[in-house]
Amino acid sequence: MNHERRELWIGTRGGLYHLAGTAAGGVWERRGPYLAGQDIGAVACRPDGVVLAGTHVGTLHRSVDGGATWRQIPFDNKQAELNAYYATYQSPIVPSGTDESGVWSLAFAPGDPDTVYAGVLPAALFRSRDGGETWEEVSGLRRLPASQEFWGPFRAPFLHTIVPDRGDPRAMTVAVSVGGVFDTADGGETWAVRTAGMDPWAPDGARFPEVHKDVHKLRVSPADPRRRYITEHGPWISRTDDGGVSWRRLPAGRERTVTRPIALHPGDPDRLWLALLEDGVEGESLPHVRERLEVLESRDGGLTWADRSAGLPAGACNIYREGFDADGRAPLGLYLGTSAGDLFFTTEDADCWRPLATGLPSVRAVVPA
Repeated sequence: MNHERRELWIGTRGGLYHLAGTAAGGVWERRGPYLAGQDIGAVACRPDGVVLAGTHVGTLHRSVDGGATWRQIPFDNKQAELNAYYATYQSPIVPSGTDESGVWSLAFAPGDPDTVYAGVLPAALFRSRDGGETWEEVSGLRRLPASQEFWGPFRAPFLHTIVPDRGDPRAMTVAVSVGGVFDTADGGETWAVRTAGMDPWAPDGARFPEVHKDVHKLRVSPADPRRRYITEHGPWISRTDDGGVSWRRLPAGRERTVTRPIALHPGDPDRLWLALLEDGVEGESLPHVRERLEVLESRDGGLTWADRSAGLPAGACNIYREGFDADGRAPLGLYLGTSAGDLFFTTEDADCWRPLATGLPSVRAVVPA
């Protein structure tokens, strides 16, 4: 079983890489960089060789031959409109208004290889019905009155997670920072806010306190879509067992811990892994790893945690929200990429991590194929 071939795409600040190998060990084959010099923050792929890569300057690129050739796709021409919409609300925490754009998330719809979604900064959801060739905004999210108070750490909110429903092509869940978690059951025409029980903080004077939620990452269990987890800016995660109707906070880490990257077991909704960051001190803008990489594992839905850091090195770095994921193989494979350009691998039944690649540009996204 450990000799089964595994593949993954790695988005970095210096292009896109493809790795392939087995859990049994040995050197994994590396291809790339594709799109050299591009800051790749979002990747989605299909089994037939179609790959989409989005950048943090708002461009979208498409390959139909497994990465051998690429073409830039005309995409989001709404940046000015989106910025004007969100700049109207002036958050007391971070000034609003940006001339930047970025692709933060990409997801193919299960069961429909021609439908793919993209989440961007400033926050909006886009949909393609032809495999990524042409795009339109799913404008229902911005028609939600509470979206008027979305804001974010980069002078605008961004839509960083898209989870299409595996059983209903009209249903999906998305996450916005700063905004929260939102569900649609009608293809994006209308949306429900799913933040009850999350951190109650909201700025003074907020008309829509339910959307001032700093959701770092959302994961939905493939084994039970009602079970969902989010990471937030503190030493905890939050979990829902009823599809987001209510959330409860579960401690994780220690004082000054910030939770961001998270991975779930596809067959067991109670089993998950969490990579820990530490909050910044005065003069630092973002959380990061200070002394050593740490990964925790829970087998009871986040109630208790065990250290799974063996084999990970000491040293300061960062792990971005898409830099940690699990594949669907047996045994399950876990992949962790860092801003230091290192990629680590372990399996669910292994005792320690081992390096798969070093010397990469800063790793933005790890996407098992």
